[in-house]
Amino acid sequence: MAELLNKIKNYITERFGDFDQKKKIMLIGGSLLLVVIVTALILMVTSEEYVVLASNLTLDEAAAIDQELENLNIPSRDNDTTEILVPKDRLSEAKMSLSIAGVYNKKDFSWTEAFNQSSITMTSTEKNKMYLLAQATALAQSIETIDTVEDAVVNLYVPDDSSFLLNEDMNSRASAVIRPKGSAELSPDQVNGIKMILLNSVKGLSEENISIIDNTGRELTKSSSFDEDYQANSQYDLKTEIEKFGSKVKVTQDSLELFPEEDLSKKVSVATYNDHRMAMAFAPLGLKVPFEIEDAEVVSKSYPGFWEDFQKLKFEVEKTSI
Repeated sequence: MAELLNKIKNYITERFGDFDQKKKIMLIGGSLLLVVIVTALILMVTSEEYVVLASNLTLDEAAAIDQELENLNIPSRDNDTTEILVPKDRLSEAKMSLSIAGVYNKKDFSWTEAFNQSSITMTSTEKNKMYLLAQATALAQSIETIDTVEDAVVNLYVPDDSSFLLNEDMNSRASAVIRPKGSAELSPDQVNGIKMILLNSVKGLSEENISIIDNTGRELTKSSSFDEDYQANSQYDLKTEIEKFGSKVKVTQDSLELFPEEDLSKKVSVATYNDHRMAMAFAPLGLKVPFEIEDAEVVSKSYPGFWEDFQKLKFEVEKTSI
C-alpha cells in the first residue's frame, strides 16, 4: 500500500514539474477554488437551520426565554434584543417546554406538536399542560371563524383525575378573550355559541366557570340581572333622546309610554350611546322632521348597509361633517 502511494506521489510530482508556470498557477488556483466550494457545500448541508421562536419581545421577556432555553440545553440566537431563533428541528420542543415553564404564551401550539413531543420521560403533569395548550389553541381557532371576531385567546384549567378525587370542589375553568373586528360586537347568540363550544370541549366545565371578555375587559357573559340593568338603561336613553323633540315619555319597569306631540322640535342631534339599535330606531322619524344622528355608522355592528337600503326606500340621508 505504501509503495502504491509513493508511485502516485512520484507521478503527480513528475507531471506537475512538466507544467510551465502559467499552468501551475491555474492548477493551484483551480484546486483552491474546488476546496472552497466543497467546504461551503459541507457547511450548508451540515449547518442547522434556525427559525423564529418569538418576536416583538420586551427585554425582560427575551431574557427569561434565553435563560430557560439555556437551562433546557436548546441552542438559540438573537436577531436583535426582541427576536429569538432556535434550530428548526427543536422549535416544537422549545415551545412546549417554555409554555410549560410559563415563559412562552404564543397561541400556536398544535395537536401535532403535542403528540410529537409526548414521551415516556415526561411527567403526567407536563403532558396534561401540553395537551391543554394544544386544546386551547384549537378552541381559539374555532372561535376565530366567527365573522365578527378578529382574534381570540383561550385559557383552560382542568384538574387532573387525582385532583377531582381528592377535592370535589376543584372545577374546570375556561376563559376567552375576544378582539372583535373594527367596531363590531358579538351578538348574544354568538356569545352563547362560544360558551357551548367551551362546554362541549372541556372536561368537567360548567357554565358558571366560563368567562368571556372582549379586549377592553368588558364581560360578555353577564347574569340576567345585568341584562335587566342594561335594558333599563336603554329605556332611559330612549326617553332622553325622544324628549329632545318635545315629546314626553314615561318609563316603567316593563314598559315605555310615549305621549304624542304634533309640533316636533327641529335640528335635534340624537345620541346613539354606541348602540346600533338607537340609530335604526330613530331613522324613520325623518319622515316627520329633519334631525341628525350622532355616530350613525354604529349600525355597522349588525347592518352595515342600513343607510344605503334606507335611501332605496326614498328617505333622504345626508352625511354631515363633525
